[in-house]
Amino acid sequence: MRFSSDLRAALVLTGEQVAAGVPQVRRVELAVQERRTLQTLHEELTESESLLRQAEKNWNDFQHQLLAKYVPGTGEGTGVALSGDLGYTVPPPWNHGIALTADFRFVVPRDF
Repeated sequence: MRFSSDLRAALVLTGEQVAAGVPQVRRVELAVQERRTLQTLHEELTESESLLRQAEKNWNDFQHQLLAKYVPGTGEGTGVALSGDLGYTVPPPWNHGIALTADFRFVVPRDF
């Protein structure tokens, strides 16, 4: 199912074909309440995606700062930018991220 940009209609595959290999589509007008619900859900989804991107960025920044503090750089690995315009090269095997123990007391390379 796909929706029009103004959220007034939905396009639905009927399961039939108008020609060999060409699916038939039906246009369905949405009621006012359906449009409102769809608009609300669309806004929630957009906001959630934005929050997810920010959380992923924060997690990556935290990992890089933690590694820069405790794992000496070797000059080989993956270069990352830290806050304050500092750079750090994450050495293998740490360049694939970190994993934490269930009690959050120990950090190991993700590929451990």
